[in-house]
Amino acid sequence: MLIASAMLCSFFSCSTTNEETYSQANTARDSASTPPQVNTGMLCFLKVEGQQNQDTAFIQMNIEGNNITGSFHNLPHEKDKRKGKLQGTLNDNIISASWIYMQEGKIDTLPVQFMISDYQLLQKPYQHDTVTGKASLADSAGFTIRFQATDCQQQPGAIK
Repeated sequence: MLIASAMLCSFFSCSTTNEETYSQANTARDSASTPPQVNTGMLCFLKVEGQQNQDTAFIQMNIEGNNITGSFHNLPHEKDKRKGKLQGTLNDNIISASWIYMQEGKIDTLPVQFMISDYQLLQKPYQHDTVTGKASLADSAGFTIRFQATDCQQQPGAIK
């Protein structure tokens, strides 16, 4: 219960009692018109998938007001890894950022969008642009890629 309360404090305006925190979380979750308030500070998210849970992605972000900075490391098993920095803005619970990463010794940039929801970070997927050969965000796509909130001190070894 203590860990759940601490995670809620990372996402929602924090109270001094567990009961009040739980009530605030339910109110924020039940109210579709009012997104949860994201506190200033560091948040971390992890996604592990693949046949043997070998594909890992880790996001660490610092929130100061409406400004977001941090890192995003996408580490698929036996595929090209992307490690880079995030810089963007937060509007309500939507993050719009640039992901400046290195892959195979080359630096590239992609736009990225996230939505903070409950204990997770949801990412908008990319589509392949056949004209430019690059990935781009589809305006009509939903936020379908899920990252779970995690302790920032417990990041995967490959990321450190």
